[in-house]
Order: sequence, then structure tokens, then C-alpha cells
Amino acid sequence: MLVRLAAAVRGRCDAEALAVMAAARRRLLADTTELLLHDPGAGPGGRGGGVRRSTVAAVARRSSGAAAYHRLLCRLAELAGDGIILELGTALGLGTLALAAGAPAATLHTIEGDPALARRAATLFRQQGLRRTTLHTSTFDEVLPSLTRRLPRLDLLFLDGHHEKDATLRYFSLLLPLLHPESLVIVDDIRWSRGMWQAWQTLRRHHRVTASVDLLRMGILLFEPAPHRRRLTWWPHLSH
Repeated sequence: MLVRLAAAVRGRCDAEALAVMAAARRRLLADTTELLLHDPGAGPGGRGGGVRRSTVAAVARRSSGAAAYHRLLCRLAELAGDGIILELGTALGLGTLALAAGAPAATLHTIEGDPALARRAATLFRQQGLRRTTLHTSTFDEVLPSLTRRLPRLDLLFLDGHHEKDATLRYFSLLLPLLHPESLVIVDDIRWSRGMWQAWQTLRRHHRVTASVDLLRMGILLFEPAPHRRRLTWWPHLSH
């Protein structure tokens, strides 16, 4: 898996998929529609649970990151093939779009706790015809217990919401039984806060994790049996 991961990080996404992602990103960055956000997780500065006003463009700039990271997500999703992907934290749906572009035959579940963001993401998914993507509008704690009972396994898990140490570790523990030796776990924003960095350090030392890759913004956990645990830091070339 580590060899396949290295190839994916250094690879390229389909040109048509890249064009679709770029166009969607441009539309959101130009959208000044006002949103009333109810963030159930950790928001700016690690604060969650409040109500605030913002715009689609502002959320796109803040939560979606650089376009290069969507291209990286697209390449990583290819490793899931026709398997099952779960994303915690849909936001406006650009990350989901990247995952779906990289693994068009996969079954994709994504959870968003903010109704305003979920409505915008649902519109994007309809526009792009993401028929294999299911959007769950509720908190992670409300959705995951029932969802985990229905899923036979997870081939790719993307942790990109509720950026707090204890929450991140709790969701990982809850979903751990669905992970298998070929699973891939992506932990986004590992340098978001001291707590997220501590969560990442705890996860990479977990007894089932056999390799971890630090990609600066995000970290990747692997579970393939190996005689020795490996901890790597890569500076990915993100221009593709």
C-alpha cells in the first residue's frame, strides 16, 4: 500500500475531472450569497457550536483550502477503487467532489452538521451528477452509530471535521472496526491547533497503524501488516 500511496501522491488526476473541480471552485469563490452558519464542531480558532454570518466565497476560501489539495485528494481517492469512502465534514462539497472524481465507482458517504452548508453541497452534487454520493445532514455523533452498522467496511476514511483532539480520537475509535489492512485514513488539518497535532501523534502511534505519512497539511494512516512501523514526512509536489 505504501508503494501505491507514493505513486498516487506523485500522480495526476484525470484532466476532465480537474476541469470540473476547478470550475466548481471558481463559482463558489465568486459567490457572495450570505450564509447563517451553525457550526457543531470546532470553528475558527477552535471554537464551535456558535452561530455566525458568512458568505459562500468566504467559506470556500477558508474551509476548502488550496486547489492543489483537492487534486491531491483526487489522487488519493483512486486507491479506494470501487470501495466505500466516508468523509466527516462536507462543508461546501469541494473535497467530496475531489474524492468522487478520483473514485467514480466508489460508494461515498459524507456528513455535514451545518444545514446551510449541507444545502449548498447538495446543490453542487446535483449539478455534478454525483449519484453514488450520499449526503447526511446531521452531527457526526448522530449519524455514525447507525451508519457504521450498515457499512461492511471502510476503504477510505477522510477525517475533516470537528477539529478537536478528543473528537478526532473518538471518531477514529468508533470507525476502527470497519478498517482493514488495505484501508487508508486521511486526517486533515493536523497542524490546525495544538490539540489536532496531539491527536495526529496519538493516531500514528496506535497499535493497528503500521505506517503514517505526514503531508504537512494532512496526515495519512496505513494498516497493512509490516514488521516495523514506519513514520514518514513528505513534501508533496502539488502542482499536478
